[in-house]
Amino acid sequence: FLAAHDPELKKYRESARIFGDDRFLIAILEFDTQVFTPEHLSLISRVSRSVALLPGAKRVSSLTEDPFYAGFGKSIGVVRLSDRLPKTQPEANSIRASALSDSLFAKNVVSQDGRSAAIVVRTWPHVRADQLDYLVRRFEKTVKLESRMPDTAVWFAGNHIQTVELHNATLNEMKRLLPVTVVVILLFLMFVLKSPSRATLLLFLIGLSQVWTFGFLGWIGKA
Repeated sequence: FLAAHDPELKKYRESARIFGDDRFLIAILEFDTQVFTPEHLSLISRVSRSVALLPGAKRVSSLTEDPFYAGFGKSIGVVRLSDRLPKTQPEANSIRASALSDSLFAKNVVSQDGRSAAIVVRTWPHVRADQLDYLVRRFEKTVKLESRMPDTAVWFAGNHIQTVELHNATLNEMKRLLPVTVVVILLFLMFVLKSPSRATLLLFLIGLSQVWTFGFLGWIGKA
């Protein structure tokens, strides 16, 4: 559905290459400078906590939510950054060294160059497809609202997000092509039947049968 050079497709493939991909909702925050500043780490923590409150979200994995071994000042131990966010740049630099040397963090929730961070939401297995569609919309809206900083770019990945985007793109293309299709069919029927009124009536009956068929399928829950 997307051209090979489409920038959205390139972003999706790059996110899958850096962070991996499964049936998760993934938001990638890309910064002009680096992830490891007090302001950016605070932003990641705020977004992580906001998406954790979404209906259907089971667990959130991010640089600030996953525990790891790091040092603050003269103390060293296992920490969760959301509970102890750095207030100075030297503290953030210490976290950078620890996170990028940890194989559980590098290329999973933070890129190796330290410019991008992923926020991964795992959903409960009982969440239905229609609920996941709603969750995707809420997830994207929440991340965009919380991430409004001039030096921050946001993009999304995950199998379900890709499915929803392709579905929406298909519907948009159908809306554009439907009038053209109707005109082509009408001209063809007029050419075959040699009567504009008969062609119009037949086209109306064809459309009515389609509405009836899909309406009945929707009514019985098979659409």
